Amino acid sequence: MSGRPAFPRLFGGIGPFRLRIVLLSLALTLATQAVLGYIGFAYLRSLSAQVETKREARVMDTFYRNAMSRLNNAHRLMQVLQTPAFSDYFLDNMNLRQPAVAAEGLAELAARFRTLALADQGVEAVYMIGSDSNQSALALHAGEERPVVLEKLRLDALESSSLSSLYVRSHDRLEWIDAAELTERSRTDGPGRDPVVSRELADMNRTLAGKLIISNGNANGVLIVLVLAERFLDAALPDDYDADYSFALMNDSRKPLWSAGASVSAELVRGMTEAADFDFDGSRYIVRSKPLTPYPETLLFARKRTGSHGADATITLLFALLSATTFVITFVVSVAYSKRIFRPFRKIAAALNKQAGRDETRLETISPHDYVHGVNRFSTRTNLILLFALAVILPAISDGALYNRMLKSSVDRQIAVSNEETGRFLQAAVRTDFDGWRILTNRLAVNEQLQRYLQQRQRDAVMGTAAQPALSAADIAMFPGLNEVAYFVLLDDIGHSVYASIFFNNSDLFSLPRSLLRDQEEAYVIPEFKDVFGKTTFALVKRMYREAEQGEKVNPNYIVIVPKDPAFADLADPETAFRIADPSGKRMYDSNAAAWGDADGRKPAAWSTQVPPLALALDVRFTNAELLRQNNDYYSRFVIMVLTVFLGTLLLATLLTSLIVRPLNELQETMLLAGAGDFGRRSRQRGEPGNEIGQIIHSYNRMAGQLERAVSDNMRMLEEQAANKEREARLVHSKTRAELHMLQAQINPHFLYNTLETINMRSRASGQPEIGVVVTALAELLRYSVNMKGDTVTLEQELHHVRNYVAIQQIRLGHSFRFEVDAPEPLLRRRVLKFILQPIVENSLKYAFAGFDEGGLLRIEARAEADGGAMTIEVRDNGVGMTRQQLANAARSLAEEAEAEADARNGLGLRNVCMRLRLFHEDGAAMTIESKPMAGTTVRLVVPLLPDEPA
Repeated sequence: MSGRPAFPRLFGGIGPFRLRIVLLSLALTLATQAVLGYIGFAYLRSLSAQVETKREARVMDTFYRNAMSRLNNAHRLMQVLQTPAFSDYFLDNMNLRQPAVAAEGLAELAARFRTLALADQGVEAVYMIGSDSNQSALALHAGEERPVVLEKLRLDALESSSLSSLYVRSHDRLEWIDAAELTERSRTDGPGRDPVVSRELADMNRTLAGKLIISNGNANGVLIVLVLAERFLDAALPDDYDADYSFALMNDSRKPLWSAGASVSAELVRGMTEAADFDFDGSRYIVRSKPLTPYPETLLFARKRTGSHGADATITLLFALLSATTFVITFVVSVAYSKRIFRPFRKIAAALNKQAGRDETRLETISPHDYVHGVNRFSTRTNLILLFALAVILPAISDGALYNRMLKSSVDRQIAVSNEETGRFLQAAVRTDFDGWRILTNRLAVNEQLQRYLQQRQRDAVMGTAAQPALSAADIAMFPGLNEVAYFVLLDDIGHSVYASIFFNNSDLFSLPRSLLRDQEEAYVIPEFKDVFGKTTFALVKRMYREAEQGEKVNPNYIVIVPKDPAFADLADPETAFRIADPSGKRMYDSNAAAWGDADGRKPAAWSTQVPPLALALDVRFTNAELLRQNNDYYSRFVIMVLTVFLGTLLLATLLTSLIVRPLNELQETMLLAGAGDFGRRSRQRGEPGNEIGQIIHSYNRMAGQLERAVSDNMRMLEEQAANKEREARLVHSKTRAELHMLQAQINPHFLYNTLETINMRSRASGQPEIGVVVTALAELLRYSVNMKGDTVTLEQELHHVRNYVAIQQIRLGHSFRFEVDAPEPLLRRRVLKFILQPIVENSLKYAFAGFDEGGLLRIEARAEADGGAMTIEVRDNGVGMTRQQLANAARSLAEEAEAEADARNGLGLRNVCMRLRLFHEDGAAMTIESKPMAGTTVRLVVPLLPDEPA
């Protein structure tokens, strides 16, 4: 076997023509990858842009809707607080009433406030301040049972503190109270200021500082100030929202009022209010705005521009690594394949060149074996076409599939993010709507007209008088928020209708079974509710207590609100469907039942959650039909691209092979003429002599010229050669016989064995037993060495050979070491490769015991592996050992694949033992070395178990 490494042999000798073939293959691979990459990234950018656009539209529209609902609720709350149910307490001059009357009025007002559930509406506090000293002033903080009476805080105190204009400015609009401005305007402890007024005013300022407020501007003689929670609009966002978008709210003076979202800071919000697009923190932000008509505020949305639309650094790196890997594979395949194609040409050229260098007419034949198997079964034209097609198909199939997988994975991740965010915003929208309906039921529960109607019905029932006419539609039609429901019904404690906002002359249509009326304070949902129009929807129910008179016993009433149909029409999306169910699983709403089936064979993406506080189940499905259509378009473009490039490659390969085959055809015609005896024809040389085709033509022309000159000379020599032929044959035959006999005499061992046996007998007779031991061991060593019957022996025979060698060395080295063997009886009959232990023992004795006069130990152990398929043999010594560098060099020498030349001085050596084991067992054997300085060396062989020696 040649000692030349395999890798250089593969790439060595690339001629100019072959190099062009390899470069063309690589160019086709790169072109295919470029087309694939372009289509892939274009697909990724297109789908990513579409995903981002839809995501942005869904987020903005849903958040705008939710924010508008929150603002509507706040303004409706202001309208409710201005109704007689709340404002009459102040307009009735309670400070002039009897304390008992004032206390009763305050208790009724506190009960109404509790029913409103201010905290659920994002209200932190409510201030109601009268105009003069005869009117009360109250402050109610969310979560507290009773309002706090402000003894002396009136509008005149606000005016003297320069604060009244601030509240008038916030009339029916949001206003953010800047703490610095509030401090500058407020004078709570000026000269002559009543300390009670100063304290109450300071407490109010602390509550309002840094908060959003809405006031009625003292429209009805009572100043009402709603202090909104610090994160009032956060309820319009999903819980713990911190995604890619930033949100802000500004007034008509472009002053920021609120902000939330990802990476929100004062600088970012300022940039959002000042420009449509701006740079911040090294990134470009795109800003969209949408007025909250009819309110003077504007919502702002900011998104960080990524620029790559999903083609981030990770995808780009994966593309680069995959392209580089494919490029390397194509290079190796094209080099190896082209070498196989042009190998016959190189051999023919070498043979022709060798023949041309001889001055004789005798031609050597070229065996066809190398040219009719493997790739050379096909024509050169076919091989080149296959090579170029492979250079295209390899990246087109492998890279195309992997590109598509990576791109699809990237887009799927973006779609999943978009779907989850859309689902979370849907959750916030559904929660906002249900909060609005719950808030509406709470407000209706404190509606003064309904309370008076219930009281009148109770009096009529007690006194036995005729029932008063029911409330007309006009009596309550203007109640804030009723435009968002189809109708509402007032029921008594057994489910009979006592009032309906529609069809009030036929109230029996609205009665409910008593089983649907729960004894609980909080509003609850009735799923699968059949409304008065015969449609299945849902309804919200809340228990309410009407105000009692003179200690009478009061039974509860129930308010039933039925939303408009469809309830969530503005959340509808052709590619998004959602269902809402109550905690028991009963369906309450289904936006698009058809969207729950498969889309183009793919199931819609699913996302589910719960909607607090009613624990409703929200199940969302995303069909992404447009994205699937674009994905199918990508596959179509990919197939068309592969077919186009493949056909182009076949055309190019055909043209190229035609150029190659043309000089070969001409050379073939010339050689046919030479075969007929015409050596005068020459083939026109094409290309450089260094390439494969040029070498053949050049060598053939040279050979043909020399043959033509030599033919005449050789003809004259034929008779002389014929005369000398017989004599030379006889001489050669005689010489060969003599050499054969000499060789047999040299290699016949019997004479040597007899001589050694004579020395053994004489030494023992003369009293020299050690000489006899050495001679006997040497004779057996020689007999073992010249016995060439087979490559394997039993382990017992191999160990006996080692013992003979060790016996000689012990005498030679003065018995400075001991020799031990530990091998189980069953293993001794197992066959092993011949001459695998003596070189290792020789190496140990040569190096391990240098400087030892005594105390050396050389031990051979053999054992079967646990799985029964291999045997381990260890040759261990307690000699000087090896340094780390020496051990590394030895291990590296064993790991080299090339076969080592046998060293005349050192025999086969460890490396040859390792190589023989690998060749014989086909890499099923292993050889390792373990050693430490002054701690000895262990050489371990692991070989497969061969059959036993027959008994």
